Amino acid sequence: AFQKIVGYTQTELLKMRFFDITHKNYLSRNQTLFDKITSEEASRFSLDKKYVHKNGNLVDVRVHSGNISDENGKPLFAMAFIEDITERIKAEENLKNISRRLQLSTESAHIGIWDFDIKKNIIHWDKRVFRIYGIHPDNFEGAYEAWQKGVHPDDIQRTDKEVQEAIDGKKDFHTQFRIVWPNGEVRYVEAHAIVTHDQDGMPQNMIGVTWDITALKNTEINLIKAKEKAEESDRLKSAFLSNMSHEIRTPMNGILGFTELLKEPQLSGDEKEKYIHIIEKSGNRMLKTINDIVDISKIEAGQVEVSKKEFSLNKLLLEQFNFFVRETETKGLKLIYKPIVSDSESYIISDQYKLESILINLIKNAIKYTESGSITLGYTRKKIKGKDVCAFYVKDTGIGIPANRISAVFNRFEQADIEDSRVFEGSGLGLAIAKSYVEMLGGTISVSSEEGRGSTFMFNIPCLKKNQNESDAKQCGDKGTDLSFKNLSIIVAEDDNVSKLLLEKILENDYNKIIYTSTGKETVDKCRENPDTDIILMDIKMPDMNGFTATELIRKFNKDVIIIAQTAYSLTGDKEEAFKYGCDEYIAKPIRKESLFEKIRACMNKKSI
Repeated sequence: AFQKIVGYTQTELLKMRFFDITHKNYLSRNQTLFDKITSEEASRFSLDKKYVHKNGNLVDVRVHSGNISDENGKPLFAMAFIEDITERIKAEENLKNISRRLQLSTESAHIGIWDFDIKKNIIHWDKRVFRIYGIHPDNFEGAYEAWQKGVHPDDIQRTDKEVQEAIDGKKDFHTQFRIVWPNGEVRYVEAHAIVTHDQDGMPQNMIGVTWDITALKNTEINLIKAKEKAEESDRLKSAFLSNMSHEIRTPMNGILGFTELLKEPQLSGDEKEKYIHIIEKSGNRMLKTINDIVDISKIEAGQVEVSKKEFSLNKLLLEQFNFFVRETETKGLKLIYKPIVSDSESYIISDQYKLESILINLIKNAIKYTESGSITLGYTRKKIKGKDVCAFYVKDTGIGIPANRISAVFNRFEQADIEDSRVFEGSGLGLAIAKSYVEMLGGTISVSSEEGRGSTFMFNIPCLKKNQNESDAKQCGDKGTDLSFKNLSIIVAEDDNVSKLLLEKILENDYNKIIYTSTGKETVDKCRENPDTDIILMDIKMPDMNGFTATELIRKFNKDVIIIAQTAYSLTGDKEEAFKYGCDEYIAKPIRKESLFEKIRACMNKKSI
């Protein structure tokens, strides 16, 4: 047998020593043990070593050796039993490799392995399961009930049922559930297991794996939310586009239809006045829709900037009151505004134009949804969390808001999504625009409402202010006396023929001298040739040179001429850009005579001051 192990014949072996066929790594240890059994009484040893086979291969062996002594204890013979364990070593190594690969794969995948002894009701976890459950091994009792403590309360009943069904052989154990870490954090796990049985066929062990799927689950949840949000957005935008088609086509129908009727020669004066009023109303409605679309587009694109300056809130609210009082009276409503803050205390630093837009949207919204009663607007100064704020309100006695829609009134396109008989004209963007502007100014907005009894919209913005006495405020707020334009010279820079014709009709009877130009360069040249020019209406978008550049060039040789920027684009920053290049005022098309003359008067008063 030994010949077979090492490949040598008996004749060859009798001429050799064991050390001649022992691998060099084992010589020293082998020599020490051999010396013991040849010199000590009743000496024994066992040694795993490698022999070098005749063919050069290494052979794993286990040597059991000892001595036989005489009656005096003197060693006489050494005996050895040699066992070839090569295959056993290979099997053990393979098992170790498999174990290492399993360990590597479970660790890489963050998979924990566990074993539930069903008969003893004891659970054994490896270190990865403890990490998954966020538990230190010392804090785990090992019983089935201890595992249940870590399962989310809402998932315990279901998972316990699934464990029992697996033990009973009704179904495989493959499930997902939530666990709760000791610190309260909720995580998601997935578990698979098989049930082993004893020789009598009774359930013995449940062996399984568990891994953390929190990141995957959160991604899944976020994807579902994103999908729902996208579907909701698509639905709202579809409703919005449908509503916009209605909101543009309806006033266009009024404008085009009644314009056609105005051509009829037999119309009476009253009929003409009625038709013109309908055309004007339809135009205003369409303009409001377009302005809302432009505003919300700028907000969506993040192109709206905040431009702060000092102004009077009392003056601003009074202007809003005067602007809307005729509209409310026409509808049979009472508009109420009673200032409770003194003029000297009403000055703040904020974005006046955005605050105007907020108030306009809220007041228009109140007028739209109120059929009888009153609308009240106002503001007060107070402290919220130690900070000075201006708290505004617009209160109406209108139809109110259903309880299930209060949380949605500030959503974009929401008006277009109301599916009942009380849909009112409008883009459904006004409140969304107001909310966005309030937040840009550093404030918050809210609403309280009772269906059938009215609504109150409230918003606050920070009260930033500079010291200014009442006399200064009065001077800045004074519009001055009404001015005559008969002795004034004006240059109208306008490249659009329709807009030019409109301005001709607005200005023809009010000014001493009017010069029309159609390019930026021509405007600069005419201003240089006519140094006595008092006012320039500067179109921003013109061929060869835009109005901003033309204004900048004019300011190099004429600091006094009043320049009012006018544009049909009304893009974000145009107003601020106009002031930066040297314009005195800004007006957006379509231009109304009253608004234009008011801006001209304001500019002339400032120049005279």
